[in-house]
Amino acid sequence: MMIPQSVVDEVLDSADILDVVGEVVKLKKAGTRYKGLCPFHSEKTPSFTVTPEKNLFHCFGCGAGGNIFTFVSRFHNLGFPDAVMFLAERYGISVTMSEEQGKSRDIATLHEEILTETKRRLISPEGKEAREYLKKREFSSDLAEEFGIGYFPQKIDPQPYMKKYGREILYSSGLFVEGRYGARMRFFNRLSFPIRSITGRVVGFSGRSLDGSNPKYMNSPETEAFKKRELLYNIDMAKASIKQSEVCIVTEGYFDVMRLQEKGFTNSVATMGTSLTKEHVNLLKRYASEIILLFDGDDAGTKAAFKSLDVFLESNFFPYVAFLPKGSDPDTYLFENGKDAFNRVLENKRDLLIFTADMMRRKASDFNRKMKYLEALKEKVMRIRDPYRKDHYVEQIASRFEVDADIMKKDVDLSIAKTTLRKTETSRISYICEREFIASLAQLPEDVGHRLIEDLREDFFHDPVVKKIFQKVVELFDRGGNIEVLVNDQEIGEDLASLLVQQEGVEDHYRAAMENRERIIRNAMPELRKDLTKKLSSAKNKDEIIELLKLQDKLIRNEIVDRNTEV
Repeated sequence: MMIPQSVVDEVLDSADILDVVGEVVKLKKAGTRYKGLCPFHSEKTPSFTVTPEKNLFHCFGCGAGGNIFTFVSRFHNLGFPDAVMFLAERYGISVTMSEEQGKSRDIATLHEEILTETKRRLISPEGKEAREYLKKREFSSDLAEEFGIGYFPQKIDPQPYMKKYGREILYSSGLFVEGRYGARMRFFNRLSFPIRSITGRVVGFSGRSLDGSNPKYMNSPETEAFKKRELLYNIDMAKASIKQSEVCIVTEGYFDVMRLQEKGFTNSVATMGTSLTKEHVNLLKRYASEIILLFDGDDAGTKAAFKSLDVFLESNFFPYVAFLPKGSDPDTYLFENGKDAFNRVLENKRDLLIFTADMMRRKASDFNRKMKYLEALKEKVMRIRDPYRKDHYVEQIASRFEVDADIMKKDVDLSIAKTTLRKTETSRISYICEREFIASLAQLPEDVGHRLIEDLREDFFHDPVVKKIFQKVVELFDRGGNIEVLVNDQEIGEDLASLLVQQEGVEDHYRAAMENRERIIRNAMPELRKDLTKKLSSAKNKDEIIELLKLQDKLIRNEIVDRNTEV
């Protein structure tokens, strides 16, 4: 069950988008809008706008957009229900918990209870081995308490939790599995690390084996709340420090982060056994203008650095990479060598793309290999949006590969032009009427909108973005919903918000929708006739032929109406 629409509407009526956005973005009035630097990507010229009368925000740089729920969801990494709850609490609005939210709350409470239990077990007699392990690694009890480190013993009796929460909650949490004799705890004889969301809620655990058994680290399974590709260890504690310093250090281990925190590097996070993802990068971009990837100085570290480059290019972000001496990791290096030596490692950071170019150049033993690597780098440079940054990298790479920078720049520009041309030829034409139709549709009552989409089909739309929005609109109207709800949709929300924000100056939305609806049908006619002719030629059933002839007659009559309208 979802949060009642009445509650969503009340929050929308009460919440002030300027107030909420203004807490994290410095906004200046510009006509009917407010502008500022986008919190979702790095920029120097403001392209982020808030339109209060429409209760929408939109960034013309990165495309982020939506209403106040979308902003809170994206900035704080919350799901839609949590974003509503966040704003409801802020504005003093009472929310009755739905069945699904009640389940989510119970799972969160269960995680907190397990956290308390593992911390208790750590200081109990059975936690001796775990305490000795921490002592051997030179981690104090205070630091362990700060990070909520605990111990999963050989067995935790599931019955008290089963009695309190029920079977569904236990298994949905991922903390318990079905064993030979009923439910049992997933983790046993492991040091426990609680994994928290960006808001500080415990959403899962990681367990480190103490007896050398594999896997060395075991994580909670993927659940609605625990998604490794979206979570970063310590982001809840580090985000304030990251925002203040505008720098984030990304490591690969829990103990690395703990040691960094202990030594004053409070702006560090770690991935959880996965490579960096686009979701990780987009999360960090909200808080940091500079990211330093810290890797071990071996082949595995170099490969990990290479692998992360494409993710950053996709997110239009350009990190630094720093390598420790071979065989070292951040935890042991910092402990053995101190802050000054570690700071020197950070000072020797390298631009990741330039580092990649240097490594490729070293491998280029002959001209053919040099051209092969240069082509690979050219493809990466082509994905850079900022023209000044693109020129910078072209010059740097050309210098390293001993080629003319002007020729390389022309080659990059020509390749981009060819790619753009291929995309244009594929999409044929930009159907502006489709976007304007959807934008006007959103301003009209539901019953009027429902009538306007009658006889329109998904394949009438050529713009892939609008086609997806149209699919969602049809599904929504069938359920009796309002288009504005789709602004919070993960798939199309930002695109829809962009359409709504950019359409200004339209006084008669019904007339605009009708006119654009006719254009959409007219644009679809050639393909419809072609498809109909093909079906008629292959039809064998008499009833099928009659239906196809009726459709053909309808198309002809529509064409006549269109011609008369044009005249």
